[in-house]
Amino acid sequence: MIVFQRAGYDFLLHHNVLKEFKDVMKKYENLRDRLGNKIGTLETKNGYTITGKEIFQILASSMWGYCMEESKEGRFLTQENKEIFKEIFTSFIKE
Repeated sequence: MIVFQRAGYDFLLHHNVLKEFKDVMKKYENLRDRLGNKIGTLETKNGYTITGKEIFQILASSMWGYCMEESKEGRFLTQENKEIFKEIFTSFIKE
């Protein structure tokens, strides 16, 4: 983990790289906002309300974490993994 932190620190010290990173993050935020607006507000089976932005953030964070863990072990996402994600993240939404 320390190696990743150091690499990230060295990587972002370069002005051009930092600018490009900020641009990518801005595009991600715009995407998150647009998709969040399309999703709208969701209500769970237990009555909790979740905004579309929150849902998208949860999905993206969860999938990124899972992908990183898999890649550490030399595996890649399969279609079955993608279907599992789909079921996990749609199972709590009220119909």
